[in-house]
Amino acid sequence: MSDPTEPPLLSDPCPRPTAANRVALGLFLFGFVELAEGVAEIAAFVRTGGGTLNLLTPFSFLAPWTAALLVWKDKRVIWPILSYLSALGLGGLFGTAAALGLLLPRKLVLALARCEPAWFWFAAGYFVAVTIFLIWLLWEIGRSRSAWSRNFRLPRSRWLQPGACGVLATLPCALFVWVVILLLQGPWTRPAVERARAECGTGYDYWSLRFQVVTHNGRTRHEAVVLAYSDSELKQIPLHWED
Repeated sequence: MSDPTEPPLLSDPCPRPTAANRVALGLFLFGFVELAEGVAEIAAFVRTGGGTLNLLTPFSFLAPWTAALLVWKDKRVIWPILSYLSALGLGGLFGTAAALGLLLPRKLVLALARCEPAWFWFAAGYFVAVTIFLIWLLWEIGRSRSAWSRNFRLPRSRWLQPGACGVLATLPCALFVWVVILLLQGPWTRPAVERARAECGTGYDYWSLRFQVVTHNGRTRHEAVVLAYSDSELKQIPLHWED
């Protein structure tokens, strides 16, 4: 018989979310996708013999693995954080895709698919995989909102809800990509394109990938990478000159 002096056992008013195991496993598997993307970026950097490499990219898989551990350990504070990050990530992806779809020449896209099929389809597959994962993650987290940390309260304004924040993030991301492309294809990069055209001829179209101006001790040095492409050929042209 139980001791009548003992207080009755109380059930957990906020039990472990049923989606916790699925979300933890999804985040863990997504870490391998990020790891593969980091390895691919390093391989492309080595193969092209230069360019720009973010030193944090090879370690991007640690973020989803850390989140998976927190979900597995039932740390409720991670749920709203994941909700907002997923929504913002989706907004960024959609904004970037919209800007690239509108501004990239169709001939350049087809040349990439023909001349660099491994890189092109890996990038396309990575984009689709990330998009599907973030949609699924946002859906699972939304279903488990009742199990979030009791210290967290969603803002009352509908414009500050996770989904609305994701929609609001689409426009600035699209605008950022649009500005970067316009800067790289603007009149200030025309000298690099003209030098590339003088080197490779008029049988190609040209697209500026990188342009940098460095002034040191009164001397101005220009560094650029221009992509020359046709229907059947694609090559990068590194350029260096001084004024």
